[in-house]
Amino acid sequence: MKRVCPSCTRERPPTSFREGSPDCFRCRALSVSVSPSSTPTRTGAALWAAKREEHTLNTDGEAYKRLRADGYQPKSINGSAHIEANATTRFEIESGQVFKPGEVKDALAQFGDTFGHDVCTPVTKPSGDAA
Repeated sequence: MKRVCPSCTRERPPTSFREGSPDCFRCRALSVSVSPSSTPTRTGAALWAAKREEHTLNTDGEAYKRLRADGYQPKSINGSAHIEANATTRFEIESGQVFKPGEVKDALAQFGDTFGHDVCTPVTKPSGDAA
């Protein structure tokens, strides 16, 4: 003897009905829903991007603090971790650019040609414009 489910209006065997429930097992299983709070790892891409940005900013911030403590003035906080890990000269740290090994000499020579003194030598005398 078969019964008719009131939700899907199909005939089902008596074993698919639970006592006290008019719906069949299929209809009861389809009505189950999962709340978003029970799946915290399935959030939107914007949240993961924000978390990644926060982690990068924390890493860069710590590197910036270490560089400042060592007496350098990095160009910005962003990218300070990369600069700290890869820069070999003060010029690279303070310009915010890391050069390939062959490019360092060219950049230092260009700086010397432009400003009239070596990058590593401090300027101790004032220029002609200073009062």
